[in-house]
Amino acid sequence: CVRAPKVVLKVSAKRTASAQVVVPLSADGKVCVSTNSSVALNVAVRRVWTTNATLVKVVAPVRAYRTAGVDSTPAANRVLKVRVGSIKGLPKRVSFLLLSITSTGGPSPSVLAVGPCGSKRLPFSDVPAGKTMVTQGFVTLRGADLCLSASQPTPVVVDVIGFG
Repeated sequence: CVRAPKVVLKVSAKRTASAQVVVPLSADGKVCVSTNSSVALNVAVRRVWTTNATLVKVVAPVRAYRTAGVDSTPAANRVLKVRVGSIKGLPKRVSFLLLSITSTGGPSPSVLAVGPCGSKRLPFSDVPAGKTMVTQGFVTLRGADLCLSASQPTPVVVDVIGFG
């Protein structure tokens, strides 16, 4: 978000206006919005496409998993399975999920890894010790269920915000 912003809407004082635009994500996967004065601003994502032009179905966040104790916390020796077919509002099989994962680091830093069950899980976020962070990103599943693990015990909340 360091480039000069593209002007997409000019609004006069005490007026309401709206615009629809197609914008690329920044290198770190963000859409940047700026204003030159104090305004009430509402940004709604209507559609998202992947780089290969696959349409992502954007949904209101759907809770897929929440840590409920030590036995349900991802860790190095504990892989957690989330059955995609049991997530309300999703088909039984999906090619990919767009996830928002909130994770809280314990006394040691941790790396949270996610991926399709039965395959290698890839690093999704680095969780600093004692810090809570939210990480969003795509996970390719190709019809499999979602599995999570972590290098250290790491409580998580997993929300689905899109799929395809």
